Amino acid sequence: MRLPVVVIPVLLSTLVHTGCPVAQCRDDQVREDNTCVTRCTRDFDCDAPQRCTDGRCRLGGGSSSGHVASSTGSATSTALPSSSSSSFSFSSSSAPGGSSTGTPSSRTPSSSPALTSSSATITASSSAAVVWSSSAAAPPSSSAAACTAATACVAGDGCCPALCASAADADCPPAGVLELAAPSLSVTEGGTVQVVVRRVGGSRGSAPFTLLATGGTASVGAHYAFAGGSSAFADGDAADRAYALSTVDDAVRGDRTVVLGLSAGTGTTLGTVRSTTVTIEDDDVCLLPDVPDAAADPGALEVYVTQPVITAAEVDCRTLASGDAVPAQRMNAILWQMGASADDTPVTWDVGTRTGFQPGSASEWSAWQRGPNDTPGTSAVQLRGGTAGIYINSASAGVPVTSEILPIVLHHDLAATADERPFLDPSHELTYALDLQVPWATRSGAGQVYATAVLRFLDARTGRQVWMVIQAFDLRPAQPEGAILDGCSTCTQLPIIITAFAAGTRFGHVASDSATFTTTPWTGFRRFEFRLARAEFAAALAVVKTQFAFDDTELSPDPSDFRLVHLNINPEVYAPAGSTGSIGMSVRNIVLARHAARPLGYDRVYYRGANASPVANAQAFFTTATDGTWDEAKSVWAPFPNHGGTVEVLFDFSTHPRWTGTLTGLRIDPFDSSAAGACFNVDEIRVQDAAGNVALAWAFNGAAVTPTEPWFGWTFNGLTSLWSDGSFWGACQVNGDPGFQASVNIPTGR
Repeated sequence: MRLPVVVIPVLLSTLVHTGCPVAQCRDDQVREDNTCVTRCTRDFDCDAPQRCTDGRCRLGGGSSSGHVASSTGSATSTALPSSSSSSFSFSSSSAPGGSSTGTPSSRTPSSSPALTSSSATITASSSAAVVWSSSAAAPPSSSAAACTAATACVAGDGCCPALCASAADADCPPAGVLELAAPSLSVTEGGTVQVVVRRVGGSRGSAPFTLLATGGTASVGAHYAFAGGSSAFADGDAADRAYALSTVDDAVRGDRTVVLGLSAGTGTTLGTVRSTTVTIEDDDVCLLPDVPDAAADPGALEVYVTQPVITAAEVDCRTLASGDAVPAQRMNAILWQMGASADDTPVTWDVGTRTGFQPGSASEWSAWQRGPNDTPGTSAVQLRGGTAGIYINSASAGVPVTSEILPIVLHHDLAATADERPFLDPSHELTYALDLQVPWATRSGAGQVYATAVLRFLDARTGRQVWMVIQAFDLRPAQPEGAILDGCSTCTQLPIIITAFAAGTRFGHVASDSATFTTTPWTGFRRFEFRLARAEFAAALAVVKTQFAFDDTELSPDPSDFRLVHLNINPEVYAPAGSTGSIGMSVRNIVLARHAARPLGYDRVYYRGANASPVANAQAFFTTATDGTWDEAKSVWAPFPNHGGTVEVLFDFSTHPRWTGTLTGLRIDPFDSSAAGACFNVDEIRVQDAAGNVALAWAFNGAAVTPTEPWFGWTFNGLTSLWSDGSFWGACQVNGDPGFQASVNIPTGR
């Protein structure tokens, strides 16, 4: 009797029948669901069309592409006597994940339990992957000679890729790509680092490649050794390849780099990481950044830079030559007279006779002094502890003069990532202080020698730098305040603001106890302190913009846009042909910091001079940031005896109701007389507080001037016959209301 057809959903794997008796399985089989299943390690261990899946031989149905996402099939089975044989065939569509149907046909199990007489339609799904064709007549061989066009491609069997339909054939295992394990590596000099080439994503076929050094700042042999070259991954090989790059621990200062590049041979595809940069890190202590010492300026809101304490191990790497890489956040002495390839030689002669600083006893000098050679009188630097000495001689023996300007710079760059903006708050000021002595200075012909402190700012809006040069010493008189554009070929349109450690300057001011600019060398350290307020820096920017016609896209007018990026101490010799110059100096206790504007309460103006007019009174006027008009409402009178002798006159603004905010202008009328020929002289003017702290001071001495020539910002009205005897100025009235005035920037503290 024929049984009705029953639809039974099953997994294809449940149709695997090993033919062993249910009661006992062979040694190479295991029992699963009352069925003997053959153990396997590869497809070759299974009878076709079974596949080795999860260590068991199971029926693998699906497309010839090798992917079976889901499949359906119908099969009709007829019950046979136990002695009879049964057959089964399975055909599939070529589309992965498509449907397939199977009908009983020609596969004969080795043995079979009795089946009930039935027919069934079977719906099956399988996620097993087919890696060799279901139509293969025999399992693939590991020998290439046994491969045929119908044989499936298996990585390592020697058949791929020649017998694959194409490299894109889904039955064909992927070849993978080659790439470097890391885009960047680092190694301390003297060490070794492994550079790894990887094969990822597949291993079909041979993959030749070449790994070579292609660039960087390091030199092979001098700084590193690397045995790269050409090699290949074999078919089926995906083991990492490691190549050693060894480095040399030498005396070269600073980090070096090696760039290694990976290139593909025939048939090889590269991944994304095709080059790696190996940084050879200098193991000297000179790699460590200088850490500002907040204790050096306890009252500061923020300390940007302090002079570091130098050890003997650091002397060589902190003495650089022009062209050497200058690390940021480290203070170094740069000998611009030497080329980058020049050696800095230990110096044994007494450089302290020029600089005023002797780094220990004579037996120690060679450890702390460096120069282009050891000839006495040759340019040299000294670094020991917290003091630096610098001596420059344009006539140095054995040192060719390559420029008319010969500097040695004690130099510090702030970190490129730092965003130090000292002028964000209008109530803050930038302070640059140092102890300095200049005991030696000579010149001949047109030669000039001078020493300055330099600040550099970067306009974050436009990218333009602005330099500020603060004069401390010059054998000439101080250069007048103003601005120039640097004319060097690489820094065209670089504005340089010139000012001085002096009273009465517009672009900054000195502390009340600061040493001031001088034309006379001196022995013994003096403390210099320059303060730069937001309004003073704004005034300097305004001069630059006006003088050089910079609009706001070329230079911001806003001081808060400017980052602090650099400071240096710069002794320099200018020695054109036929001229010579030399200068020796030493410096210690450098501090660059941000403070609250200090001190406050400046409300007393002192005038020292003599009055030879008919009038015995003088008048002082002022303007402020909020009221810039000269008028009687912002003035005071004070007695000025007219006997012709020198006296000190006090203009007391401590109770004046309008003496508030920021003082921007000051005017002195020494007398109010219409009598032509009335005369006076002036020796000094000071602005200070009740405690005697001086905000600004002007010493009126020096060469004669004209009635319209400013001296540190003062201009003259109604005066003529100006004269000077070297210690004061004198003048006589030429018309009514005589006087002289200056632009200032002083917080009144009220």
